[in-house]
This record gives sequence, C-alpha cells and structure tokens, in this order.
Amino acid sequence: MTERRCKQIFAKLSEFLDGELAAKDCRQLERHLEGCPPCVAYLESLKATVEACRKYQAPKGPDLSKQVRAALLAALTPPASPKRRMSRWKKSLSRPASR
Repeated sequence: MTERRCKQIFAKLSEFLDGELAAKDCRQLERHLEGCPPCVAYLESLKATVEACRKYQAPKGPDLSKQVRAALLAALTPPASPKRRMSRWKKSLSRPASR
C-alpha cells in the first residue's frame, strides 16, 4: 500500500478502536488492514497503549489548603492589561477612603 494511504489509516485508527468510525470507513479500513502488515502492527501497538492507559490510575495528590489553592490560582491567572489596571486605579481613587 502507499505511504499516503497508510497515513490516512493511522489517522482513523483511534476512532476505529473507540467505535466512533462510520461503518463505510470501517469497511475500508478493515480491507486496508488485510493487506498491510505495517498498519496491522501499528493497530496492535495502539491497542496495547490504550489498554495500558485504561489500567493506569494516577495517584491522588494531597489535599491543598485554601491558601495554597488561592496562591496557585493567582500564579496561573494572567496579569491584567495596563488599560484594565488603570481603570481599577481610577475607580480606587474615586472611592471614599475607609477609616
């Protein structure tokens, strides 16, 4: 088979394994697999990878305190644009001072 056709098949194999591929595309893929050992090998490798991922369960991390969560969120939040900072600054000037 042509390398181009194999690349098209590779792109559809995940959908094929997940049962999300249209029936017509399944038949074409299956016909291709009958005559293409490299694609069959790739499919088997993909099946093994999917199965390993299904079996793997990531360990649960520690519960974070509210302070740590807030600090992480603050660190991940992009800074305000200069225009927005200026707007906030102007608003703060227009508020009466608290005593």
